[in-house]
Amino acid sequence: MRRATRKHEVLELLAAGWATKEIASRYGLTPWAIEKQLRLLFREYAVPNRAALVSAAFRRGELR
Repeated sequence: MRRATRKHEVLELLAAGWATKEIASRYGLTPWAIEKQLRLLFREYAVPNRAALVSAAFRRGELR
């Protein structure tokens, strides 16, 4: 089984409704680090917000 990347793990947690602070706490990171990851994902997926990001990830088949 392929190990999920941090990007995919963050997408799954966002889809489950986790807040930035909760995700940061889970990985022992700062909320700022998670916000940076989100900004990179927004750019990669060409979306303006979390809801659009999760929707785009579902459309691409990266989330179920």
